[in-house]
Amino acid sequence: MNGDLLRQVRVEQSCRRLDRLMAAADEWIGERHKEDVTGQYATQLDVLRTAVIGPLAELRTIIDGLSTDGDTGRVYAACRTSDTRAELVRRVFTYYQGKLDQRHDKSLQPVLRAADEVVWSCWAEPFRNAIYRDPAMTMPPAPLPYIESQYSPAAVPRDDPPADLVAERDDSVLIRYLERLPIPLIALPAVCADDPWWLAYAGHEVGHHLQHDLADGWSLVKAFGGLADAAARTAGEADPARWRTWSAEIFADICSVYAMGPAAVYGIVQLELDDADKMLRGKAKYPPPLVRLGIMAAVSGRLGLEVTAALEPTGLDGASPPHAAAIAALTEAALADPLCGRGPFRTLLGWDPAFFAPGGTIQNLRDGLRNRIPLRVKPGIRTARLLAAAAVAAWEEIASIPDRRQREDSRSELAGRFLPAVLDGREEGTRAAGDQARAETASLSDDLTRLLIESFPEDTET
Repeated sequence: MNGDLLRQVRVEQSCRRLDRLMAAADEWIGERHKEDVTGQYATQLDVLRTAVIGPLAELRTIIDGLSTDGDTGRVYAACRTSDTRAELVRRVFTYYQGKLDQRHDKSLQPVLRAADEVVWSCWAEPFRNAIYRDPAMTMPPAPLPYIESQYSPAAVPRDDPPADLVAERDDSVLIRYLERLPIPLIALPAVCADDPWWLAYAGHEVGHHLQHDLADGWSLVKAFGGLADAAARTAGEADPARWRTWSAEIFADICSVYAMGPAAVYGIVQLELDDADKMLRGKAKYPPPLVRLGIMAAVSGRLGLEVTAALEPTGLDGASPPHAAAIAALTEAALADPLCGRGPFRTLLGWDPAFFAPGGTIQNLRDGLRNRIPLRVKPGIRTARLLAAAAVAAWEEIASIPDRRQREDSRSELAGRFLPAVLDGREEGTRAAGDQARAETASLSDDLTRLLIESFPEDTET
């Protein structure tokens, strides 16, 4: 085989790879757009198209340019580099594709449709309230929930993707690629498919993304870390810097109380309840469980919420938590914190104590979900998260039923009423981003192509 033919065959091989990837991505994104009649995922799909098909098309143009290169070794090296770049793009695409395709799994579709609504409820209102203060702001795409096999729910930061996406944990190119994609994710535990009221965990996980996206340059993450550190110093803590390390989880816990009320406390008890000594141990980024719950109880108390029953298994009902002085100082500071000018928690999350008061919205929804009264659901931005909070309250009642069969029947009935109710309460209108938000991603394809080319330079040594 002569040199001309060698080069031609090798270039064709790389071109086929790129063409197949572009065709598969374009077909899949097009199909999902057609299905998405309400625009629920329009922004995420548009971003994915820009981030995948744009760079692949540019790589195809580069490979086409090799047809006039007479150096066989250089052509082979350039094709190998192109294949490496294309593989990274493929991994990003299939990762997000799998999360969206869970909505085609008959066993997961109902709970994920409800999860989309609960996440939207926790996400959109804070941004709308922040934009009211600063009209120059734009709302990024809402986090995309999916079901993960792990027990604990988790927000998935774009700068720290999970191990199933990266070949090696130091895959810095992939991480930088993902950092540019405004498609945040929330991993929900598989238990949500059976017991969907645990979608209430979305209040905490959305809180993580809010802290990153409500203000630029990690400024809210840094500012709240400083607040936690300062509160701990004021309280005389021996290691106040540790509170800065815990601050991201504390921020998300406080968000969850404002979003879900007592359901947030009950949910963390379910996740953290353990032997007495373990309840006093913290982790690298997590306060000890009793400290977490102590902070949530303190915030709940300031909001007039009754959480004694939820805390009973932990021994905190009526007892002082460890680090009580620091908890009190932090709670006081956090309630008044303007959150980098976006507004305090109360304003951002539209806190209304009437929702959780006796005879209020949560009680009525709980009774409706238990079929004691007609379940009346009014579409709106807060409906999904209030329904999730009410469903947790209903589950608390059901969990106390001694008879196993009766308890299981009631559990199944609650799940059967809750999921349709969430969809009935869906806020009308599209979820697609506006022109300003789309303009912010206009250079995304060029930026990502440049990243690929600079990160994987052609290897001239053969």
